[in-house]
Amino acid sequence: MHSHKINKFRLSIEDYKKLNSDLIARYRELEKSKASLVSSLNARIEELEALKEEKTGLITELNLRLEELEKKNKTDATNFVAENTKLKSELTKLRQDFEDYKLLKSNDLGLQTRVITNMQDISSVGGIIVPISDTTEDIPSPDNLLANQHQHRRFLFDEMIERNREKKLQAQATDTRSEEESLIYDIFDFTMDADEKDHMTEISVTQVTENTDEKNSVETLSKKQNNHANFRDKVLEQYPDVFYEYSDGNNDYYGITYEASCPICKLFHEDEKGIKGKNKSGSYFIKCEEHGIKIEVGELSQSEEKESDS
Repeated sequence: MHSHKINKFRLSIEDYKKLNSDLIARYRELEKSKASLVSSLNARIEELEALKEEKTGLITELNLRLEELEKKNKTDATNFVAENTKLKSELTKLRQDFEDYKLLKSNDLGLQTRVITNMQDISSVGGIIVPISDTTEDIPSPDNLLANQHQHRRFLFDEMIERNREKKLQAQATDTRSEEESLIYDIFDFTMDADEKDHMTEISVTQVTENTDEKNSVETLSKKQNNHANFRDKVLEQYPDVFYEYSDGNNDYYGITYEASCPICKLFHEDEKGIKGKNKSGSYFIKCEEHGIKIEVGELSQSEEKESDS
């Protein structure tokens, strides 16, 4: 019985040895796993450290970029304020210059008006235009006349000729002429000798003739324009479905109201063509642009011509 207990004890020791051996093997496996995990963790730590350094570098770069942008914004803001101030100053100067220009122009026009007003009291004796001064302030002293008589007369004469030439050029450029043009020569009568007076008389008579021809030409043109307008009014009165659009100087162009037929061809125009009118030799013709049919509106009556003349 005692031996049986010993055998049982021995079996237990062997079992412990085997268990110990299994534990050692398990421990070694855990050590290997631990080493692998430690290695992986170290690699991950190194990777995170690298990412941290990269992040730090990016943050530093962004901070530098932010500082540069802030400096640039401050510089741009300063430049903008300076430029804005400069523009405001220039705008103020331009406005002031414009006001000065308007004032100068107003003063210049006022001066010209006063000069012309003082010089327009003119009497005509036997076809000879004699300038009459309104004030005694315009009459130079005898001493100055004796010293600069010829030079003063020549200066005034040239100045008036140049002014008259500029007026003619301006009237031709704008194609609008005054119905009453007067040629004024501010030359003092008592400073001229007989030859110069005859010369001035010849120029004045010639210029008056030219002005009369120009006035007649303007009146003729105005009469034609009035007749032309009366023709257009006659077309619009005779054809209620027609309306005036524009004129190119030679022909008038009319449109036809919506859903209305052409009063000439009695048909509807599909491509929106209208009616063309033309004044020829005192008669007025209108033409259908769709089919080319032309009719005469008629001539103006004597009462209409008298009304247009008035």
